[in-house]
Amino acid sequence: CMSRAQSYETETKDRDEELEVLAKAKQVIKENVEGVNLAQVSFFQVSSKTSIRMDVASLKVVRLVRNLGYEQKSSALVQLAIKMASAVRGAGSSDPFAKVRGMISDMI
Repeated sequence: CMSRAQSYETETKDRDEELEVLAKAKQVIKENVEGVNLAQVSFFQVSSKTSIRMDVASLKVVRLVRNLGYEQKSSALVQLAIKMASAVRGAGSSDPFAKVRGMISDMI
C-alpha cells in the first residue's frame, strides 16, 4: 500500500515537472516567434525524455518478469526475461514491446 502511495506521489511530481517545463517551452516559443513567418519555422526533436522513461519502464518489466521467474522457480520465465532484456536493448527506435508480446504469445 505504501509503495503504491510512493509511486503515485512520484508520478504526480514528474507530471507536475513536465507541465512546468511545457509551460516554459510554450512561453519561450511565443517570445521567439513573434513577428516571424511561421512557414519558415521547423521543429525537430533533439532528445526525448519519453524514450528514457520508456527504457526505464521496459527494464522494470524485465526485472518484474525475472523476479517472478525466480520466485516461481520457473526457468522459462527467467529465459523470457533474458530475451526481453536483449530485445529492449536492441530495439532502437522500434517498439521494444512488439518482440516481447510475440515472445509471450509464443510461450502461451
